[in-house]
Parts: sequence; C-alpha cells; structure tokens
Amino acid sequence: MGIFQNLKDALLGSPAPGAGWAQQLVAAFETEVLSTPLEWRGGGGRLEQLDAGRRIVACVRADWVELVAVVFHRLKQLQEQERGRVMRSDRPADMQLWRRGWALKDLLTFLLRPRLPFTDEGLAAVIDFYAANIDYLRHLPFRALLRQAKYIEGGPSKRLAASMEALWRAMGHNADANHAATFAQRVLAEAEADGPVLLDSTWSAQVRAMIDGLPEAAQPAARRALALACGARSSSKPSRALINAARSLIASEPALAPRMLEWVEAYAPYPNDRDPNEDAIRALIWMLATGEGAAVAAGIGRYCERCFKKIPNLGAPSAKLGNAAIQALALLGGPHAVAELTRLKKRIRYHQAVERIETALTEAAAQLGMSGAELEELAIPSYELSASGERRLPVGDGAAIIRLAGTRDVALAWARADGRETASVPKALKEAAPDAVAAARKLRKEIEDTLAGQAGRLEALYLTDRAIPFDRWRERYLAHPLLAGLTRRLLWRFEVAGRRITGLPRHGAIEDVEGRPIEQTQCTAALLWHPLHSSADHVLAWRQRLAALGITQPFKQAHREIYVVTDAERQTATYSNRFAAHILRQHQFKALCDQRGWRYHLMGPWDSHNTPTRLLSDRRLAVEFWVEGVEGEDRFGVYPFVSTDQVRFLDVQSGEMPVMHVPPLLFSELMRDVDLFVGVASVGNDPQWGDRGPEQFGGYWTRYAFGDLSQSASTRAEVLVTLLPSLAIAERCELQDRFLAVRGNLRSYKIHLGSGNILMAPNDQYLCIVPSRGLADRNPGQERLVLPFEGDLMLSVILSKAFLLAADDKITDRSILQQINRR
Repeated sequence: MGIFQNLKDALLGSPAPGAGWAQQLVAAFETEVLSTPLEWRGGGGRLEQLDAGRRIVACVRADWVELVAVVFHRLKQLQEQERGRVMRSDRPADMQLWRRGWALKDLLTFLLRPRLPFTDEGLAAVIDFYAANIDYLRHLPFRALLRQAKYIEGGPSKRLAASMEALWRAMGHNADANHAATFAQRVLAEAEADGPVLLDSTWSAQVRAMIDGLPEAAQPAARRALALACGARSSSKPSRALINAARSLIASEPALAPRMLEWVEAYAPYPNDRDPNEDAIRALIWMLATGEGAAVAAGIGRYCERCFKKIPNLGAPSAKLGNAAIQALALLGGPHAVAELTRLKKRIRYHQAVERIETALTEAAAQLGMSGAELEELAIPSYELSASGERRLPVGDGAAIIRLAGTRDVALAWARADGRETASVPKALKEAAPDAVAAARKLRKEIEDTLAGQAGRLEALYLTDRAIPFDRWRERYLAHPLLAGLTRRLLWRFEVAGRRITGLPRHGAIEDVEGRPIEQTQCTAALLWHPLHSSADHVLAWRQRLAALGITQPFKQAHREIYVVTDAERQTATYSNRFAAHILRQHQFKALCDQRGWRYHLMGPWDSHNTPTRLLSDRRLAVEFWVEGVEGEDRFGVYPFVSTDQVRFLDVQSGEMPVMHVPPLLFSELMRDVDLFVGVASVGNDPQWGDRGPEQFGGYWTRYAFGDLSQSASTRAEVLVTLLPSLAIAERCELQDRFLAVRGNLRSYKIHLGSGNILMAPNDQYLCIVPSRGLADRNPGQERLVLPFEGDLMLSVILSKAFLLAADDKITDRSILQQINRR
C-alpha cells in the first residue's frame, strides 16, 4: 500500500508516488504526445501509435495501478502550474500545458477501463486525491472509478464508502454525484447490517408494505426473494447462481412470481431521479425469468416497453431495467416470451434495444432449428379467442366480452346477468367482482398490443418473398383466431400444380378474382401477393372485386404503389436521385424511420452525421437514403430540417450494388419507404408554412405543395376515381390533373392530391386549413365511407377537406371564413 500512502502524502507536497519506471514511462508518454502534430485523444488504437503507449499497453494490470497513481500526481503538478495563471491559446507554453493535461486525462480514462487489482485502502487514497482536486479533475472518468470500487474483492469497506461520500460532497449536485451518494449509502448500510439491504426510498417503502400485508405464511418466501435480489452483484447479466436460487425459491412458492412482478411494476423509472435500489430491481426482473405462464411474460414485456418509452428531452426512463427485461424474456423462453419479444421489436424505438431483441429471437430460433420468421409465427398467442375472434370471461353474475374489432382495435363489452350487453361496466359487476373487471381490461390491452404489430409483420413478408407451406399457412394464418381477420382481407398467391394463382380467403374457401373456389387440396404453398406479380388488368380486376365485397385491407395491397428502375437510374447506375432535393422535418422523418425499420439518429451541429439505413441481413442487402442537416436552423442542438440526396443500395459483403441488380420486389418496397418518408415528412405538407416556415424554403414549399404528383399521390388519384361516385358530395367533386376540385356554395376549391393544400378560385388564392380529428368528426358522410385500405392519412385528410368545403356556407371556424371571404 506504500504507493497510495505516497499519493496521499503528495496532497501535502511530498514526492511523487510510484517506482522510477512508472514516472519515466508517463514522462515519455507526455514527451511523445507533444511531438505529434495533432492533439492526441485516448483509446487503445491511438495509444498504440506511440512507443510509450505500446509499452503501457504491454504492462500487466498490477503495473497499471501504479501508472494510475503516477498520472493522478502528474495532473496535480499541472494544476499547480496553472494556478493563478491566465492561460492563453496564443502562448506555446500554455498550449503545452493544456495538451499535457488532456492527454493524461485520456490516458487515465484508458487505464481505468478494465478491472484493476486495487486494494480497498489504495482505491480510497485515489478517491481522496480526486475529491481534494475536484476543480481540476472534474472531467475525469468518475464512473470508471466507481466500477473499480465495485470490483473490490469481498466488497468495499466503510473506509472506501467514506471516501466516496466525500467525493460526492465535493462534486456538488449532478448525476455523477448521485451515483457516488448511492454507492456510499449502500456500502455503509450493508456494513452496519452485515449483509445486503434495501436502501430507504419511496419504492422500498412500498415493497416492504406489500410484504407486510401478505398472509404470515407467505412472508418468509417474499423476504428471501427480496434478500436474494439485494445480494445480486452489479453486472451486465444475471449470474447462474442467482437464476438457480430464484428457480428453487419460485418452485417452492408458485404465487411468488406474480408478487415479484408487482414489486417491479411499483417502480416508475425516471432518468433524473433514480432509485438507489435499481440494482435490486434489475435482479428481481432477472429472477422473473424462472417464473411460468403468459401473465409473467406479458408483465415483463409491459415493463420493458415502459422502460423504453421516451420522455421528451430526457430519453428512455431506464435502459438498464429495459435491457434486464429483454434478458429475462430471452431466459424465460417459450411461445409467450417470444411473442412479447416480437411485439417489443415493433414497439421500441431504440436501436440498441431492438438489436438485443433481434439477437434473443435469433438465438431462440437457432435452438429450435427454425428461421426467425417461423419462430415469430409459432409464438403468436391465441388468447383463447374463438374462431370469430371473441372471448368471454366470467365476471360475477355476468361476463366480459372481448372482440377483435379491426386491424388494431379490440373491443370490450359487458354482459349483464340477463344476457343484455352494454359498453360500460354495470355497477353490479364492478362492485361484485372488481378484480375480474380489472383482469378483463388488462387482457384486452394485452391482446390489442399483440395485434397492433401483426399487420406490420404481415406487410414485412414482402421483404422476404417467402413461400409458406400451405398447411402451415392455413394453420398459422387462416385458422389463427388473432390473425384470421387480417389474413382474410389480404390477397395471396398459391402454388397449384406448378402454377401460381391469386386468391382471397372467403367463407371457408379460397376464391379467385371471378369468385370461383380454388381447389385447396392441390395447393402446396402460399405467398403474400404483390401487384408487381400481376398485369395491370388483373390488378384492376382485384381492386374492383374487393370494392364490390366492401373489404378494407389492413394495409395498402391491391392499390400498392410499384416502383421500377427508370432510365435515369440506369445511367447513374449505383444510385437514384428520384427523391433528392426535398426538405423534411427531421423529427417526423426519424419517427418514420423507426417505424419502418430504418436506423437513423437525430443530427445537430455536432459530430452527429449518420445515414438512414435499412439492413436486410437475410437478403444480404442494405439501402441508404442520404440526408444532410440544414445549417443555420438548429434548435436546442438538433436540426429541425434535413435535405435529401441519393438513395444507394449495398451488397453487405462486396459493397456498392447497381440498382439494376436489386431484386425488383425489394427495389419497389424499399423505394416505397423512401417515398413515404418524403410524402409524410416534407415541409410541403405544412398548411401553415407561410406563417411559421423559414423563408429560404418558400420556393420548395410552393413547388411541392402544388407540384407534380409522386407515385403514392398518383395511387391516391386512382383510388379517388373509384370512390368519388359513392360520395354524398360526388356531384360537387371532379378530379383535375393533380387536384380534387370541389364546388362549394361560396367559392370553388382545388385540393392537391399530394400535399392536401388548397387553392381557391378564381385567382388560386391559398386557403390554410390545419387538419384535426375534429374536422373528420364534423363530416359523418365521410365516416360511413368504406376505404379500400387503412393507413393513408393524407387520403382521409383530403376527403375531410372535401366534405368541409362542399358545404362551405356552414363553416363556423372564424379563421377559415376570413380567408374564404377575402377577395
């Protein structure tokens, strides 16, 4: 411990600690740094570019402890040289001092990354030194020091905890200081109790009250579970000892897992207000992996989603606990856990978390010897729904009735004792069986959450172009109570005797476009149909057939846009400029990227540039959509707008891929994504741009707001050709090139089919109407209209505006009337 005693003495001006070799090596490192032309920054790769750096890396970990002490003392010496001196960047001597200081801090960061063999007393001396020189050393790697304290064999002592507490007080109030305070409190409390304990907090008080409220016979097992969680060492994954002990404990007390889940759910994580017992909460989540049943898996999944639900300007409430929940689901395994992982993959927007989920699903699939897609199919729970998508739960003398009510909605009704149904809970049922009422509501939410991601999962089949064996398709899609409603509203291609026939599942049969049944016994496989697979006449025939049947598809299929390689793209060969030179709202663009599986991070005026990318590892292909932040428009450190450039395709092994080599279906689907980004996030869609948009984009806004139609807008025009005759306002509407023309009683209007913006006759005066939910609510004629597919918000906006303007003499909104009456 002599070196650290010397370090303590150095605070009082005694000679530097460490052996001569360590002082000489650090001095050589400083000399080399000053001789390099660029400012040195830490990291193993850069460190090994220096001769002294290579010698440092080659040292054993025990030598690194001595080097840490020497570096700390050298930083103290540099601080003394700077004290009372006005540092100036135009003075070489001052610049040398700065470069030495930054290089030594970076070296210290590197040295503290691995686990080092500190003694308790030795590390306490280092922390004392840190606390005494906090003004100069504030930017050193505090968290790395904290990790070293957790590595102390046998656990840290009161002496080390006291040093941590002193550092916390020296640091003032910030996140690092809170970490130090929590650490110090835990060490001191555990030293007093001679073992792991919960620290006092709002959460720990709740848990203790829950345990005290249990039947006396159930309390010992609950306290053992809590003690086991408190004793779990801090690490990034659960230990085998923890899992084995939890499995034995839960096996002896089956009701324990649901209670533990209640304890976990009692903690509402918040980024700036961490509970000091978060390590114990994380251990409880891991321990839940030894439980059983759908309820445990669903509970872990709900909590995981809660931990990653972004708080504006703060981020995820707790990535630490969210990652623990992903690990717990992976350990839990089984169809319910896989179903939760699949659902979370669609719901969570943090790429690192999604990658962990994908890894867990891949590992689970490999263990079962199947593809990830097959695993997801098997894992979709039925929730004991009937073939018609209904489930009845007894509630007192009545029942709760859960019904699938569309692509994403699940309805909950209530049956009285006499069999009559009501939308609200009868008072008698609520009073007689409150727990059953709560359970029914909880189950409805679980089913709705699972259902929410299934339309997107089915749509993603386009990217795999996967042929599903017919018997498996019939079992896992057509007969599955959760998926049947989606499957029966989609068109499928069936392999029959070497041919592929498009069919629609209907009334227990599969019908072709003429309504004739296809012989199912001859079908060998099923694929999700795409308009690219058929001629234009055949696509039109299916559109007419679906319209005649009154079917609303869960996503755009029969009316789906097709994108083919153009002559211009053949000339550019390796990229497409089809969607270049647009201005997008960056936050909205990022939300769409997350939703469609593209990886992108918000950009600002710092080192944050990245390229939106969609990786299809199974197809060994990636696509990039190049964007740049718009300089001069940053707000709160983030660009509000980005400009668009090229779309490029890449072979994941060999790099750049000519667009002509991209499989046609993949090219069409990926370009459709890019068109969606532009069509939704473009500033040209903003009806209020003239009042609040930056002036330099005025020309772009005008060109986009009333310019040529994109592929998706052209498809919208084709849909309106079919819909207009059925509208109550049909005689007042007419399609004119890029517009839906509407004749009102006060003026005539043109609604652009791409942006939804409006021009008024006779002088093309602009009319600003901001879409809102209330706008559609005032147009009951539109709500009765059966649309051919879900998901096109702009189509709904255009129709809402058409209904509103056709009766413009009944408009009461003052701002709209002022614009209409202004000539």
